[in-house]
Amino acid sequence: MWINPMGYILMALILIADSSAQERQKLRTIIEADDHIIVEADNGPYCLEIAEYHHPECVLLSLLGTDKNDIELLQALQQLAIPTIVLTDNAQTDISQQYLELGASRILRPSPESAEILPALAAAVDSGPVFQPLPTAPKTDLETPSTRSSG
Repeated sequence: MWINPMGYILMALILIADSSAQERQKLRTIIEADDHIIVEADNGPYCLEIAEYHHPECVLLSLLGTDKNDIELLQALQQLAIPTIVLTDNAQTDISQQYLELGASRILRPSPESAEILPALAAAVDSGPVFQPLPTAPKTDLETPSTRSSG
């Protein structure tokens, strides 16, 4: 990500993951007009591979449902601390809520217009990495070198 002296984000690496080449091209056109760099994936495994290698500032992820692969992909992106905007036409609020609980930064309908996608993208990129707190290890009564008795 490049930031000018005024503190504005000039460009960010954005990953668009959608099985539709037409939808990827529409999103690419909108986002490139805002001076961002785009990489694309046409399926979940390739999306994860690109995310692990390039670590983009944000992922736009098209999901059709809540099958196991979609859930695992969303969780993997959260573990990589990459803000993810989910594009879904699934109007069920419980599924949208599940996406948010699994780490999505925002839920948008597919084929968003620039007036909708650019502010969401700016907020996701500006928010920085999404970190999930690590569970704390239980304390044990193990002896440390400084507490060993000599003898």
